[in-house]
Amino acid sequence: MIGVLRPDLLPAVSRAGGLALRAEDMGARSDAENVLLQELDREDIASPSFVAASTKVDLAARFYNDAVGDTLGLRSRPVVRVFRLAGSAPLPAYYEAMSVGDSSQ
Repeated sequence: MIGVLRPDLLPAVSRAGGLALRAEDMGARSDAENVLLQELDREDIASPSFVAASTKVDLAARFYNDAVGDTLGLRSRPVVRVFRLAGSAPLPAYYEAMSVGDSSQ
């Protein structure tokens, strides 16, 4: 969406899109996306298509972060730890995305 609104940011959009989304390390991707969000001006942010896409991303991030919280809560229970029911997968990390209203413009 950002590449369509602002073609001059297309290289940065490509770099951010190329970062892997890994459950154990969401920081690199969210940091790159937050930098892109700060580069947008008010006209870009007010675009109806951007608002719709941003709303979907915010909802997906909330859903993901709720699942991370549930997973961390379950994996820390004593019964799960004693019987090693959690397996050996790395713990997921929260996705910290800046909302459109959080940008400092």
